[in-house]
Amino acid sequence: MSTPGNAPSLHISAQFTLTSALLGAAGGIVIALATSMHLLLRGRITGISGICQGISSLSLAFSRRTWRLAFLIGMVIGACLMAEAMPTAYAADALDPTVSVAAVAGVLVGVGTKLGSGCTSGHGVCGLPRFSKRSFTSVLTFCFVGAATAVVMSASGLRAGSPAAPSQELRYVALALGVACAALLFATAKKKDPAHSVHQSSESVDVALSLAVGIVFAVGLSVAQMTRPSRVVGFLDPTQGWDPTLAFVLFSAVLFNLCSFRYILRRQTPIMACEFEIPTNKDLTVELVGGAVIFGAGWGLSGLCPGPAVCVLAAGKPYAIAWAIPFIVGQAATERVQAAWAARRATAKHESGSTVRVMSMASSIEFAAPASDDDLLHGDALRGSAGEYEPPSDLPSDLEGGAREHEGATSVPGRELQDDLGRVLRREMSESGIRRPSGATGSGRKVHRREEPRGVGSVAAERMVMVPEQAAASQGPLAAGAPHVRQETIAEL
Repeated sequence: MSTPGNAPSLHISAQFTLTSALLGAAGGIVIALATSMHLLLRGRITGISGICQGISSLSLAFSRRTWRLAFLIGMVIGACLMAEAMPTAYAADALDPTVSVAAVAGVLVGVGTKLGSGCTSGHGVCGLPRFSKRSFTSVLTFCFVGAATAVVMSASGLRAGSPAAPSQELRYVALALGVACAALLFATAKKKDPAHSVHQSSESVDVALSLAVGIVFAVGLSVAQMTRPSRVVGFLDPTQGWDPTLAFVLFSAVLFNLCSFRYILRRQTPIMACEFEIPTNKDLTVELVGGAVIFGAGWGLSGLCPGPAVCVLAAGKPYAIAWAIPFIVGQAATERVQAAWAARRATAKHESGSTVRVMSMASSIEFAAPASDDDLLHGDALRGSAGEYEPPSDLPSDLEGGAREHEGATSVPGRELQDDLGRVLRREMSESGIRRPSGATGSGRKVHRREEPRGVGSVAAERMVMVPEQAAASQGPLAAGAPHVRQETIAEL
């Protein structure tokens, strides 16, 4: 439909009806219900692009990969069931992308969601209700870029739809694999350690919960018909007839979570976890905006973001395979680049003698990179006014107890203790590849806890634990009467 000047007129698409609006709102509520369940029970934000790292990440620890895999398997099972119960959600669509367009879009979405730390679910459904300024920035950016891409694609004639009916055979294979993988996860799940907190559930319970939330999430996407690219492209590109179904989905989901999140986050802990895993980064970075731009371009090209793509793949649409493989490769490649860049920046900071932030689950301590061996650990943090060892006020309680016990038994002078600890830390710094800056001056402070990267997505924190000399007698390099520093992996961050 065009105006006399051949300019496209803005009008409501014929495929948008009262029924589609009601289904969109209902689907949005079901999606929000799944994300609220996940937050209430396990304290997690349901961002599908982050959950997909259970497959794409090359370095994520298996303990952090398990629940992600269970969630994705739940989505596969839910999509397969909905393809049978509600076939219109997966019927051949006039704007199903071609294989080549799907492949390009998959790469862009993979790179963009990894750089931008989220997609429509993490930033939109879960970020907007928390009033996250990062999420507001990301949503506005990828919606604008997605709309611009969709309009350009249509205006240039590149939007060549390739309607694809779902393959029943592929769907049955996906369902069988999903059930088999779920059984394997349950079989390999660890039992609950009796020493853990009452809030800590067993791994098998975590798998079951993630599986259930994944199924509910897929049901919501199917009911809302977000699995049809024409619904998404119709929203992003109003020049061909605007379809506001996506607006109903997002509005109902955000409104539901606005109420539920407010109640849930008043709790001290989730029902079945020790703490909430809420993003704390509030910085608006180049990576955030750049990632949103790249993701928006991929979203506008194909009309697919990670959640619907998983469902479409499970339902048996062949082009989804061409989307999924480049998506995984894009996320994995971006992860490697980010890790290399982070290591390079860390090395530059160490070499320049700048302040290094050391993080752990219990503390965040800054120290100045030491200028020389003699300056290492020679500071007020370890030296009391009487010249004897005095544990600093920010020493974690588990370390402080051992330190005071040793102090009472041997009364080691502060300088001797500093020298002993200095030798240990110099050796550890050397083995870790941390170099002292040449020609710098100044003194360093004791590092109580430190973090050593074991790859993006899987970081282990280690603690320095002081034990009496009897336990360290066989260690050799430590002077008699001095405490020994033992490293223990205490948690995976």
